[in-house]
Amino acid sequence: MNHLISRSLFIIAIFLSTTSLRAHVALDYPLGGETFIVGQTVLVQWHIAVPHETLNWDLYFSTDAGVNWEPLQLNMPVSQLTYNWEIPNHLTSQGRIRVFMNNVDQDYLDISMNFTIAPNTTPPLLDAPANDTTIECSTGNQQAAIDAWLANHGGASATNFCDGFTWTHDYTGISNGCGASGSTEVIFTAADACGFITTSATLHVVDTQPPVFTELASDMVVLECSQNLGPYYTWINNHGGARAIDLCGIVQWSFDIVVIDDCEGSFFQTVYFIATDNCGNQATTTADFSMDDNTPPVINQQAQDTIIECSAANQETIITNWLNRQGGAQAYDACSPYVSWTNNYSGFNLECGGSGMAEVTFNAIDDCLNISSTTVTLRVEDTIGPVILQQAKDTILDCGDSEHESTIQNWLDHHAGAIVHDQCGTLTWSHDFTPIPDSCIAPFSQVVTFTVLDECFNSTTLDASITFVDTIIPKPVGFLDSSYVWTEHSWFANASQTFSYTFADMPTVISDTIYYELLRSNEEEETIWYGTNDFFRFDNKKVFVRQGSFEGVLFDFNLTEGDTFIEYVSGIPLTVDEIDTIQLQNGELRKQWKLRCDKHQPGLPYEVLWVEGIGNLKGIFGQDLYCQFDGSHYEMLCMDRNDTLLYDNPEVDECWLLPTALDGLNEGSISIYPNPASESITITFGRSQSLPRQVIISDGLGTIHWQSKVMSETISIPINEYSPGIYFLNMEMAFGMISKIIIVL
Repeated sequence: MNHLISRSLFIIAIFLSTTSLRAHVALDYPLGGETFIVGQTVLVQWHIAVPHETLNWDLYFSTDAGVNWEPLQLNMPVSQLTYNWEIPNHLTSQGRIRVFMNNVDQDYLDISMNFTIAPNTTPPLLDAPANDTTIECSTGNQQAAIDAWLANHGGASATNFCDGFTWTHDYTGISNGCGASGSTEVIFTAADACGFITTSATLHVVDTQPPVFTELASDMVVLECSQNLGPYYTWINNHGGARAIDLCGIVQWSFDIVVIDDCEGSFFQTVYFIATDNCGNQATTTADFSMDDNTPPVINQQAQDTIIECSAANQETIITNWLNRQGGAQAYDACSPYVSWTNNYSGFNLECGGSGMAEVTFNAIDDCLNISSTTVTLRVEDTIGPVILQQAKDTILDCGDSEHESTIQNWLDHHAGAIVHDQCGTLTWSHDFTPIPDSCIAPFSQVVTFTVLDECFNSTTLDASITFVDTIIPKPVGFLDSSYVWTEHSWFANASQTFSYTFADMPTVISDTIYYELLRSNEEEETIWYGTNDFFRFDNKKVFVRQGSFEGVLFDFNLTEGDTFIEYVSGIPLTVDEIDTIQLQNGELRKQWKLRCDKHQPGLPYEVLWVEGIGNLKGIFGQDLYCQFDGSHYEMLCMDRNDTLLYDNPEVDECWLLPTALDGLNEGSISIYPNPASESITITFGRSQSLPRQVIISDGLGTIHWQSKVMSETISIPINEYSPGIYFLNMEMAFGMISKIIIVL
């Protein structure tokens, strides 16, 4: 059945039986008596009281208690039993809602009682709040963007229910930021006759864009490091010619430099010119600057020639120091704070002896290898004649001796005993000796001049005399009897040692006084004798010794008990405590003097024992060992006369406390250098050679000048305070004693 038939039937039926039509559909809300506000949304609800084959629903609204109806929604689906109704702006106290059930057969309806629609006095409602916005700073067009945002109420929207609806805001400007940037909170107000509502948002004006270059920096031309740097600083201060602008403020300039060094005074720079706006945004342009160093150093003081004496003991050190000082040259460089030096010295060309010359070029080099040079001459000269280590000695010959020619020739060949040394080369000897008559009528003497030439023809002369006398002055008797050879075995510094002594065959005349030189041998065979430069004479039971220009008393066999004897070297006083007699090993009886030092302690052995004809039992010539209390104990063990035992120390069992055999000795593995020397000597023991227990240096009289234990394969011994002459170097090995000669200049 169509809807028109149904509606007709409904109208007829409504007057016949309203109750029966309503019984099949029931309106749940509104029922009547409610008050609704214009604009309010109301949920209209109904339910099916009696089911039918329903086609759809129709919903109507009346403002006059049902006299007139306006459709709200027609043909709603059967399943829909509610409807969201927005209250219209129709003010009434007789409002009603009517719902129709449109069925296949009979239609039905239900109508509410009267309800009221009242006017809406609610202020505007905010549909969308204002939104924050961010605008990029630009002094030219940022205001237009601000105005557009304000005109759109910051994006806010509102619904008004009363008349007179308007939008306003409180924007007056932004706070101060960097440049033209800043921010502010803006309040937007929506108002009508019934009230107002507000929403706020923040306006941000930011500067995120760096300055814009209108002109980029340009490279600078290359400068020589010695040039004025004014143009460089102008280029730096002018930002390399770069120009920049910023839309939001002013531009500040700075720069950063990356340097690539080639050498001191020559470098390459990349300069970063930085344009910074008020908000710290930066833009960078780069340019390059180069500086070269092609200028060599300036030698403001030239090197000076130098002359060195070849005999200088430290010649190599002098040359090295001269080279290290660049020969006195000085230089500076305008680009480098430091100037290095080199030279081409590799040694000098030898001329005579150790002399010679070399042309030396000193090069001043800056850090960029630019070079300036100065050339001078190094000369090593030999202008000093040979040095006399031991003077020539006079000799006295017996007239009528058939062997005097060979004696004279031997004296001449040995340069009268003179010892001469030259630091720069070999020596050539000559003399002016002429044959002299062999006459016994009267003494005859000739002064012979010995001339020594070095390789550079520098000369030194020495004089000595040959004298013929009619008789030979005999050797003294009573001390080292006759012409015997005496061998002394002694103990010193924890080791035994053996020396042989005799006197020279010929006397030596010194200051019109006749002496005999003491000779010493360190060899068992006694084939080599060394002069000691100690000269002896005997007078009235006194033994005198001359050393250089000084003469002292070594022994005085005239002393009686209680007498005092002053040792001539040290000045130590000795007192004669007792004089007795001892018997030698050959049965001879000899007088013995017992002398006491001032420091002598009662009950201890006497420090000094003299025996007539033998000397000091603490060592025949050991006068400098008197009164030793420092542990350097010196004791004579035995003494032989021509290999016949004459004295045997009763305190010991043997004459040798250490083996004296030289089995396994390899003296070639021991080197002493330099020799002769003046400052120090160095002793080197080969790896195949065991180290000595100790090393002792003594002079011809046995005076100890240096001794020490040996802890390494090389030792250095200072001798700069020794008097010039010959010294004995004794090395106590595990298998015996090794002795060497050293010469002190």
